[in-house]
Amino acid sequence: MRRQRFDHRNFGIRPGHNFRDSVLLPGWDQRSVWGYDEACGSFFLQLWSNKNISDKPDAWLSGVDLLYPWPGCIALELAELTGSDSATAVNALAIGNPKPWLRPNRQIERAAADNQHGLEADYPWGRYCALLWLLGRAELAPGLLRAWPGIRPTAQQVDAETHFTTGRVYRRNRQAWFAGAEEALVWASDPDTRP
Repeated sequence: MRRQRFDHRNFGIRPGHNFRDSVLLPGWDQRSVWGYDEACGSFFLQLWSNKNISDKPDAWLSGVDLLYPWPGCIALELAELTGSDSATAVNALAIGNPKPWLRPNRQIERAAADNQHGLEADYPWGRYCALLWLLGRAELAPGLLRAWPGIRPTAQQVDAETHFTTGRVYRRNRQAWFAGAEEALVWASDPDTRP
């Protein structure tokens, strides 16, 4: 199995400055582009399959009708449109953390045990579900919402799912649940965040 190389050139990209870059997704990488349009105040994605020879992209998320305020919003859309996994979509936009980190299991176990109260509300339930996923005990990844094989995710997978939970928060569907999941993932992947 060939090991995938990861590009991090857009790590830390934030809204507010026009930029345009290629999409490094195999099968979609010849003409696809993404970036930020300062006039719209949104990230955008123009996605062409390598088989598409027309002038019209397969998908065009312009930011005009629906805002995409963070790179994670575009990464989530990219994964959903192409069937990519979260790490592949984040790598295609080169937004992944170049030095991903993940707390040890014992800290995550302790956090999960401490977060078993108030689970009737969406925010704590989302946080708790994400903590279980971090331990390999969840059936779905918390951001992409696809089946998970029941193993502990890598630091890179956690970084990618963090982008996806952010993207889902901005969709405003079950916003509190995804905000809780995002909090847990940020805590688990940021060594400067106190448990």
